[in-house]
Amino acid sequence: MSVDDETAETAETAEATGPGRRRPSVGLVAALVVVVIVALVAVVALVTRSDDSPGIVAGEGDDHAVSDATTIAPEDIGPELPAQWTGVRTDGSALIITFYGAAPVSDPNDPCESDYRPVLDETAQAVTVTMHGTHVDACPEDIAYGRTVRVELAQPLGARQLTNGATGRAELAFDGARLLQPGWLPDGWQQIADRPSDPGRPGLVLAWQIGWGDPTTVTSCGAEVSPVTLTVGSASDLLTQTWVTSYTTVGATTVRGHPAEQARYQAGPVEHPSDETMIRWSEGDEGYVIRSAPSCPGDAPADFVLLQRLGDGLS
Repeated sequence: MSVDDETAETAETAEATGPGRRRPSVGLVAALVVVVIVALVAVVALVTRSDDSPGIVAGEGDDHAVSDATTIAPEDIGPELPAQWTGVRTDGSALIITFYGAAPVSDPNDPCESDYRPVLDETAQAVTVTMHGTHVDACPEDIAYGRTVRVELAQPLGARQLTNGATGRAELAFDGARLLQPGWLPDGWQQIADRPSDPGRPGLVLAWQIGWGDPTTVTSCGAEVSPVTLTVGSASDLLTQTWVTSYTTVGATTVRGHPAEQARYQAGPVEHPSDETMIRWSEGDEGYVIRSAPSCPGDAPADFVLLQRLGDGLS
């Protein structure tokens, strides 16, 4: 570079930086660029997170603050499942969502089986859950299995609007705090059901059902004791539904200090009892039904002694 060229460059620099300012070095500019890039990467990592949790969650921080950020689903989660939910309930700060889908995956190469994962978009005003599946479009005639997915929220749903992201439908959640939990179960039993009482009933879910049994025999015949379900709903609605009133009262009892009825479906003589048992009662405006219905003809339902002990231990 000539002396004249160097002088011209110095003049241009002085004009650009102003009187009394020095032009920043190339090394300093590069360092500042690196700092900015690192900061942007950190922000993106906080806004979007993918892991093995029950859902892909936006804005879930250590202090459980709710962000207005939108979740970006990873490509490997599978396509959206454009299906209506059969029900949804709260479970503390989580949601339990039920829907009809394909059978659970037992063979990864079977296109008629599918795993499902929810993608969650949660803000301070609304919660949107979009269900995705590994095989959504295959074997539509096999979409007949009741499936349940748990979605963890950053904070309880509260009064926020809940939407099925795949259909755009606003959903009303059943208050899971109304459900009672057993203080005692037979050895080897665990929860095996968590669903709306009537999945085919349109509109708001008025009653919810949870069930317990031996998971090794629940889908097969020959169980020593049939599973038991507890249904909870408004007494004025639940206790007047046909599937409840069709059981014939065969005795009186008390559950949790409240008058209750023992009932059988098409009650027969003691030596030939019918194959379903029930205890039903109310506590204020809330109605409760404990029922045992065998999976196969010839299997025995849980007897009233077991239903009674389970009912008295609910809390």
